[in-house]
Amino acid sequence: MSKMPRYAQLFTDRFYTTPRLVELCFERHNCFLSGTMMTNKPGMPWAHLCNFDQLNSQRGFYTWAWEPEKNLWGIMWKDRNVVPLISNRYGVTPQFIERGGGGKYKTAKLKATNVPYGRYRFKTGKMVVPYNKYMGGH
Repeated sequence: MSKMPRYAQLFTDRFYTTPRLVELCFERHNCFLSGTMMTNKPGMPWAHLCNFDQLNSQRGFYTWAWEPEKNLWGIMWKDRNVVPLISNRYGVTPQFIERGGGGKYKTAKLKATNVPYGRYRFKTGKMVVPYNKYMGGH
């Protein structure tokens, strides 16, 4: 990390991301970090984020928390599954993303949903959009 430019943005998957790593990236290296996270990682500061009906929530539902002294944003977002994310750069301002479309069978239902074929939009927090765009090196 010492060779990274200042204020670089890193994206990590759930096996590497912890709240302490997010803090250290900025404290020691002036780098931002956003990533998905396992809820059982040490230092998961927002246990109350998991306290919603995860099975019956609509796709696009999310809860969030912020620790101002550490500048950490956490979000628990319902896509097909519940996705916990953490970031020290992107907040949780509502954004919309589009999913679906493509394929050759217009009568098909989208996987694991009752949504008919075609594009559809649903709400998410701001940190999900750059994570989906840049995770994997795009």
